[in-house]
Amino acid sequence: MIAPVEKSPHECWLDVLGLVDTALTARPAMHNAPSVAERNGARRVYVEAVDKLIDTLEAMARRGHLNDIGAFLDVQFGRV
Repeated sequence: MIAPVEKSPHECWLDVLGLVDTALTARPAMHNAPSVAERNGARRVYVEAVDKLIDTLEAMARRGHLNDIGAFLDVQFGRV
């Protein structure tokens, strides 16, 4: 079995932002999609994104990466 590759705090925060974006994009479709199948599909995407988000944040907490949000934001907004 291959060991998982350790991600940098920056990569972890990018994953978090991507999952939040996915969840926020799917949420309106859960209520506004024209068909039941599309609403159910959007709900499935939303639930999977939120589950992955929780798992990612838990893993980041175990590694101490949650404290790196300041450095991540500095890089994202060009303050470094």
